[in-house]
Amino acid sequence: MAQYRKYFTLENLVKYGYFEIKSKSNNLNQDDPYSQSSVIFQEVFDMEMLSQQSRDIIKLCPSIHTGGKASPTVPVELSIYKNDEERRMYKMPNIYSYIRLGLHIEENKEIYLEIIKNSSHSLSKYFYEKTFVSNKIEKETNRMGYRYIFKTDIQHFYPSIYTHSLPWVLVGKTEAKRTRTDKGKYYNQLDTLIQDCQYGETHGIPTGTMASRIVAEIFMCKIDSELSQYGYKRYVDDFELPYNDSKEQVEFYNCLQKILGQYNLVIKKEKNIIDTYPFEVDNSSEYFFSYFSNLKGDESSRLVRAKVHRYIEQALIFQKKGLKGAPKLVFKGLASAINKEEIPVNVINQPILSKLLNIVIMTPSTGAYMIDFFKNKNIDINETEINNNLTKHKKLIVKNVKRFTNLNYNQELFSLLGILYYYKTENFLESDLLLEIIKLEDDFSAVLAMELFYNNYRDEITSLFVCIDEKLERTKTWNEEYWLFKYQFFIKIETDNEFRKYWKDYLFTHKNEEDLERAQFFNKKNLNKVDSYLLRNKQQQGKDSAIFQFFEILLDKGITFLK
Repeated sequence: MAQYRKYFTLENLVKYGYFEIKSKSNNLNQDDPYSQSSVIFQEVFDMEMLSQQSRDIIKLCPSIHTGGKASPTVPVELSIYKNDEERRMYKMPNIYSYIRLGLHIEENKEIYLEIIKNSSHSLSKYFYEKTFVSNKIEKETNRMGYRYIFKTDIQHFYPSIYTHSLPWVLVGKTEAKRTRTDKGKYYNQLDTLIQDCQYGETHGIPTGTMASRIVAEIFMCKIDSELSQYGYKRYVDDFELPYNDSKEQVEFYNCLQKILGQYNLVIKKEKNIIDTYPFEVDNSSEYFFSYFSNLKGDESSRLVRAKVHRYIEQALIFQKKGLKGAPKLVFKGLASAINKEEIPVNVINQPILSKLLNIVIMTPSTGAYMIDFFKNKNIDINETEINNNLTKHKKLIVKNVKRFTNLNYNQELFSLLGILYYYKTENFLESDLLLEIIKLEDDFSAVLAMELFYNNYRDEITSLFVCIDEKLERTKTWNEEYWLFKYQFFIKIETDNEFRKYWKDYLFTHKNEEDLERAQFFNKKNLNKVDSYLLRNKQQQGKDSAIFQFFEILLDKGITFLK
């Protein structure tokens, strides 16, 4: 299990794990259709600065280690696309709570690695160490000699895990209840830390980070140990049992339901499937990586581009038929073909660019793949051409931004804003719309809207500060909501001299009720009396001095989460 240890280090959990970004250092086949970028664009938000300085910060803030002491914080909740009928909620923990959880995982890694190692059923325990193809081969090997396979999964898996059931599954319900007040026990600490990530909530574990994924995998590997007599394979909460006798399937199903019931989990019965040999095989993803392999090198650019158009159109048909990953695979397949010199570097012209951009407009979560695609040095197109194409479709993009804002579709909204921010678009969204987005609960969209406003509407800067002041009045400690937006606002004051000047001018002009001279007004003693939540000193220490100290250290070190 040596290769898994990196997933249990604090640096990895922060740098790659908070936004669930796949490390490029992993030795994986880059054509793996199931390798994923983060929901949050890594070219817009990232945790590298924090990861690099995490050990120094912990030394300066040693109370972050405090055993089982509760310190609940409000997560950033994001509405994420699941399918056309359903949304799922991501909970991005306050980074203070996340680092505490990461430290716990690192400090107890030997216990947790042993649990994971002992599961012979899990395919998901490999995290990013095995490719989709490798897992597929292992699953097919497990099916050999069997006429039937039974598939099932757990209903609302992450939101249904009761945090108190973590100690139950780790050491047994009897022992867990006997020692439930012992905050020195690692399993009770885990229970508390998960609760802290979601403001004391005991139902569910926060979806969206690598730490949560590790906790969920540990949980399920312990479930595997209670089902060791059955020859199934599992990926997260999806089970597949090969069998020949229906009695085997019934016995497994009844046992699975009984064990899950002990932890307040239930099977999603409408997803139960029985397949008969020869089993259905979905090879549609292979289409994206072999489509251009038969092209002849002497074909004209016109014919190659015609084939690219057909490739994109067929991909969208796959999406309509249920292959949810088809839009992102369009970009990965094209990048693969260009890197393998199956198609020329100048194949992407403006009509194809428009077609690719339309995929992003209709499925904004693919924006990260578009950014990665056009960063490829082998692709003969520059950012000016992309910016011009975005401008060409400005009316449609603005319409969708307004729609996503009204529907509270967070993922779609911050994805489009991320593209506009990354490509440095000018005067794309009206100032009033950006101010409306800043008022939202979604910190990621609010941060990007603040940046876009500042970059495009300096002459309306007063409106920006008024809006932010009103928003921050609702959050007076670092445990509370808007922690990410609040932090990025304060760090911008610390690191952007021009922004700091605008901020000081605003305070002096609009908050100087005693009509003091500038030097007198900005005297530290006077600033403590100024009625504005744009001032960092308005953040109260609250019940937990460690979290206050933690964020003060981050601000003093100039650490930002925005590229």
